[in-house]
Amino acid sequence: TLGLVVSQATTSMQFISSYNPSSLGQSISFTAIVSANPPALSIPEGVVEFKINGKTAGHVNLDSLGNAIFSTSDLSAGTHAIVAI
Repeated sequence: TLGLVVSQATTSMQFISSYNPSSLGQSISFTAIVSANPPALSIPEGVVEFKINGKTAGHVNLDSLGNAIFSTSDLSAGTHAIVAI
């Protein structure tokens, strides 16, 4: 008999904006790059939630490389808190 424990891998995320600062009405892309922490070797799967100023702006599936890209041109003038979860 063999006992085997399989644990879910932990992940890390980089978050990149295509423009900062940007112009009013300009299309901006936010990229979440998710990777598994060692010793895991797999590419993460799932969904990333993007929030703007605390409100959900969209959900994006991770692609085959572990990236999720959300784009918007609806930001008003001013500073915004953008979060990827």
